[in-house]
Amino acid sequence: YSPLDRLRDQIRLLKLFPKEGPMSPYHCDLEIFDLKAALPYTALSYAWGGTVQPIPLYTSDGCHNMIGQNLHDFLRHIAVDSFNIAGPWFWIDQVCIDQSNSHEKADQVSLMATIYQRCVSVITWLGCDLETTQAAREFPESRGPAKFKNLFTLLSNTYFSRLWIVQEML
Repeated sequence: YSPLDRLRDQIRLLKLFPKEGPMSPYHCDLEIFDLKAALPYTALSYAWGGTVQPIPLYTSDGCHNMIGQNLHDFLRHIAVDSFNIAGPWFWIDQVCIDQSNSHEKADQVSLMATIYQRCVSVITWLGCDLETTQAAREFPESRGPAKFKNLFTLLSNTYFSRLWIVQEML
């Protein structure tokens, strides 16, 4: 990672290039911006999930970070139509913060409220779990016991066990 200038409240943004097709790999770059002058970006709110089998995320300069399966799934899905949904720039804590640098982590955590306030949108990624996805889709139209079952299934997702979502969503 290139160092961030803490006096300028700098952040890294991930630029995700569109995939050529659903099975092709995604490509990305990390660039540094002053938070107040950053290009429009989308912040990702998600649960890291287990990193039992970390997956390398390669940038165009050949560097790589190890990411969890949940983030890999998100990037794989969003890269197909990232320009249609959110534009190419993303702030994703697991990648945009140097996780091996405790000083940078502390500095970036202190900026998180501003990072989420300045983004153009927040995407909440619940993962690829089909049961959760189905429950989320059916919830608005469901009635009676089915509505509570769908709500329980949705709220049982690991995402909702995180305290950080309060800051990310507000």
